[in-house]
Amino acid sequence: MEEFQKRIDPRDLERFAAYDRELLLEGRGECTYRYNHDELGNIYVRCTGWRDDARKDGTVFHGSHVNIDRVYRQEMALKEELESALARASEASEAKSTFLARMSHDLRTPLNGIIGMLDLSDARSNDVAFLASCRDKMRRASSYLLSLLNDILDMSKLERDALRLSPSRLSFNDFSSSLLEILSPLAAEKGVILDLSSFLLPLSEDLYADETLLRRVFINLLSNAIKYNHPGGKAEASAVLLEKKKTSAKILFLVRDDGIGMDEEFQKRMFEPFSQAGESVSDHGAGLGLSIVSKVVALLGGTLSVDSAPGKGTLFRLILDFPLLPHEEKKVPPASRPDSLRGEEVLVVEDNDLNAEILCFLLEGAGAKTTRARDGLEGLEAFGRSPEGHYGLVLMDIMMPNLNGLDAARRIRALPREDARRVPILAMSANAYQEDKEMSMEAGMNAHIAKPFDKDETLRLAADFALRYRHP
Repeated sequence: MEEFQKRIDPRDLERFAAYDRELLLEGRGECTYRYNHDELGNIYVRCTGWRDDARKDGTVFHGSHVNIDRVYRQEMALKEELESALARASEASEAKSTFLARMSHDLRTPLNGIIGMLDLSDARSNDVAFLASCRDKMRRASSYLLSLLNDILDMSKLERDALRLSPSRLSFNDFSSSLLEILSPLAAEKGVILDLSSFLLPLSEDLYADETLLRRVFINLLSNAIKYNHPGGKAEASAVLLEKKKTSAKILFLVRDDGIGMDEEFQKRMFEPFSQAGESVSDHGAGLGLSIVSKVVALLGGTLSVDSAPGKGTLFRLILDFPLLPHEEKKVPPASRPDSLRGEEVLVVEDNDLNAEILCFLLEGAGAKTTRARDGLEGLEAFGRSPEGHYGLVLMDIMMPNLNGLDAARRIRALPREDARRVPILAMSANAYQEDKEMSMEAGMNAHIAKPFDKDETLRLAADFALRYRHP
């Protein structure tokens, strides 16, 4: 026994001694230990034993020692994997709770502002200047709400690897000007200097890029540079052309601020969803922005790095490659006139009463006559009953009961009449990703307008399609 025990791993000697005691006292025992085998090395062994007191020639102990090394190590690996999965599930549950807490706070804050402004407007309904101020504040709160919802949808798509690139021609300097228009009100509100004077490129060509995703990247980075700053601080972006070839360009983007900065601990998790520099729920958002930035940059095939320290500001570096296209002058569309749809018959297919009321009000304000259908089936029937050529335009919601907008458009196109094949059908949907637009086009629609829609752009599109339909 002494020679046998020398081969037992020292870490398991106490366990084997306990097995011996159990065998002597209880008459049965079992133990797993590591054993140094001459040929197999240090292996896991399971021994079982029992005491036989029925023998006339004395007590006899029976036992077996079985090599279970391969099975036992597999069991241990599976156990570790299960424990890791449980830990991840626990972390996911905690992240979900944190997310819901932040979303509850972040959604309620602008909603409370909108509801409060409506109450104040009712109380001072004769004060024109005050009402204008209330409307401005409600628009800003609504824009913040929309930004939050876009972050959530983008994050969901990115986590499922379902977000698809949709590149198109992009004038970078025009893109820079649009960012300045979007972010200047936020900078003015926070008292921060926003400098995009170096966010320009000496290119005679246009980039071939996904403008929507690129805008999400820089709006997230620059809005953070503004929000996590102090009055009188500076947020700036610059672009440096690192390399230009005949058909491509490599560009370095720098986004810098002199705000509160980030400590090393936060920088380790800054790109994780729902991470914020503070543990408490704040009015700085749900903590999705940087996670979206990192995933979008990876999707675009770029690199992202950061330098930051508490109280010393933050610098983000992005390097991206873009194909180049010969520059083309954009034709600026004429602004929609107040009567640009005068006399036009428009079929509005929308199940939501409030959305339908707003849309009909806008169209009628531009001179159109509207007919409202409450779902795709009503829209199909209304078009089918109308004289040929009666409707010059159809505005079609996508998600509706009885018959959705995609199927309604297909069935209108299949009607045996000339106008059914030619009448412009514009999709209106809160689903605004590239695949949603493609589904609308495949169903036979002419354009896809994302909700909440821009009033001027919607009227311009409506007037343009109606005009081309009447005067091909």
